[in-house]
Amino acid sequence: ESLGLLKMDFLGLRTLSIMDEALRLIKDTHDIDLDIDHVDLDDDKTYKLLQAGDSMGVFQLESSPMRALMRSLAPDVFDDVAALVALYRPGPMAANMHNDYADRKNGRKPVELLHEDLGEILGDTYGLMIYQEAMMQPKGLPAVPNYRTRVTQVYVMEDGGWKIRAAHWSPLVGGAGTSQTVVK
Repeated sequence: ESLGLLKMDFLGLRTLSIMDEALRLIKDTHDIDLDIDHVDLDDDKTYKLLQAGDSMGVFQLESSPMRALMRSLAPDVFDDVAALVALYRPGPMAANMHNDYADRKNGRKPVELLHEDLGEILGDTYGLMIYQEAMMQPKGLPAVPNYRTRVTQVYVMEDGGWKIRAAHWSPLVGGAGTSQTVVK
């Protein structure tokens, strides 16, 4: 922003065209007007399809590995779908966070926190720092505009996979807050 630049991410035009055509076909064949901005996010039938990995043609959820992850994770709320997309990135996957999330969500592994104070921030993500906001807001640091923290996580290879063993956060600007290191 300070350079006068704006970063925007756009959904592919092909995908938007397919969505528009699907809405038109639903209207033409079933006389149903769907409002894409007011879709029910608690639809059990949709979650059953996702739990079965039946997501061919669903943007970001259609690859074979993603479908396998959905079957393992068994999403039953919209936050699970958001987590799937966030976890299906090279960094979280290299740390095995996608499988850890699925295993912790479904009770196959215990929820582990690097520090007990992180429970409030990471409770909804089963102790994993999935979202940038969680990394920017460790407990005790103020949630104010223009405040940023640097979070460094240390991974070690253990039991055939990468595990987080330490985290450090410190303020980047303004000197507010405190630095803290947690080693597990």
